[in-house]
Amino acid sequence: MKLIRFINVENNCLQVIRDIDLTNLQYKYVALSYVWGRSVHFKLDIYNETSLQAKDSLKKVKLPQTIQDAIDLTRLLHIKYLWVDVLCLCQGKTDLDIKDRQYQLGNMGRIYHEASLTIIAACGDNANAGLMGLRSPRIFEQQAVTVIQPSEDHSGAGLALVTTCNSCPVWTGFRSEHHPNDDGIDISVWGTRAWTVQERCLSRRCLIFTPDQVYWVCDGALFCEESYFEHPTIYERNSMDTPLRVEIFKNKGSILSFKTIDGPLARLTTTRQTFWTQCASLVESYCRRNMTRDGDIHDAFQGILEALTRISGEDFHWGHPKSRLGMSLTWKSPAFYYKLRRRTAKTTLPMTSLKAQVILPSWSWMGWLGPVNFRVDDDTLET
Repeated sequence: MKLIRFINVENNCLQVIRDIDLTNLQYKYVALSYVWGRSVHFKLDIYNETSLQAKDSLKKVKLPQTIQDAIDLTRLLHIKYLWVDVLCLCQGKTDLDIKDRQYQLGNMGRIYHEASLTIIAACGDNANAGLMGLRSPRIFEQQAVTVIQPSEDHSGAGLALVTTCNSCPVWTGFRSEHHPNDDGIDISVWGTRAWTVQERCLSRRCLIFTPDQVYWVCDGALFCEESYFEHPTIYERNSMDTPLRVEIFKNKGSILSFKTIDGPLARLTTTRQTFWTQCASLVESYCRRNMTRDGDIHDAFQGILEALTRISGEDFHWGHPKSRLGMSLTWKSPAFYYKLRRRTAKTTLPMTSLKAQVILPSWSWMGWLGPVNFRVDDDTLET
C-alpha cells in the first residue's frame, strides 16, 4: 500500500495518507531542505509512529529549532502540511524501518518536485540553527549602490550596480574548492551537502534563509529580501515608476543559477546542447559535495536522473547516459592535485537484478570520491 507521511501543522502531529500517487497529489504541502549535523536526536521509527499521530503529540517532543521554525512558517503561510525527512520516513534499524525507508527514498525526487514550496535552511551547520530572521535576528549588511553611468534628462536610465549580499569570501589559492565570487549560499554547509543538490534542482519554488537575508527563487524570478532596486537613476519617467531593467549575475553552477530541471520553463527552453551542458554541470557540482554515508551516492542523485529522463527521454546507467556511454566514460579528475579515492561502501538500497546492495562500479564516476570533469556534450553530435 502506497503511503506518505506529513506533519499536520494545524494539529501538531504526524498524518499518514495512504493509497497516494505523487504524480496526482491533491494535497498542498511544504518541504524542508536543511542540514542535520549532530543535533537531530528525535527520529521517526515504527515504534513511535502511532503515538506521533495523536493531536499535539509533536508539542511533547523536543524538535530541532530548524524543524520547529519550519512548522511555524508553514502555519503562517496557511498551508496545512509539511514534509521533513526525519519525521516523515522511518529512521530505525528494524526490517520494517528499512523497507519503509527504501520505498520513501525512491520517492524523494517527486516529494520535492511536487511541493508547493521548499524551505531551504542555508544557515548554520546543524538542525538547531533555525531559520534566521523568523525567530532569531539576522546579520544586516549595508547595501551600496555604485552609479556607473548617471541618468540624464530625457535620455532614459543610466547604469547602476547594487550589492545584494555580504562580501565575498577571501580567495585562498588555486586549490580552493570555491570560486572567489561565490556567495554565502554556495559556501554554506547546506551548499556543500550532496543530498541538497536534488532538493534544490527539483523544487519549483524555494524560500532560502541565509544569515543575512532571505531569497525567493523560482523559474521566473529571483528576489532578495534585503536588497532594493529603486535607485532613482535607474527609473524611466512616466513608466509607472518601474525600473527599465535589473540584471542579477550568478556564476555557472551556483545554487541560485539552477532552475527546476523538468519544470515548464525548462521544457520550453532546453535544447539538446543545453541539456548535455546542464547534465555535465550537475554531475560536476554533485561530485564536489559531501555525504555522511558514501553508499548514498546513487540514491541522492536518482531524483535528478529521473528528471533528466522525463525532459529528454534519455536513459541513464550508474549516472551515465546510455546514448553517450563511450564519451561519458572519459570522465577524469579535473587536475593532478585532486586525488580520487575508490568508494568502497555498498549502495544504500538494493540495486540491479540481483536486488542486493552492491559496490558501485569502478568505471562510473559514482564509484569514486572526489571532483570530476564529466564530458557528454559535443557540437558535432547536435547537428
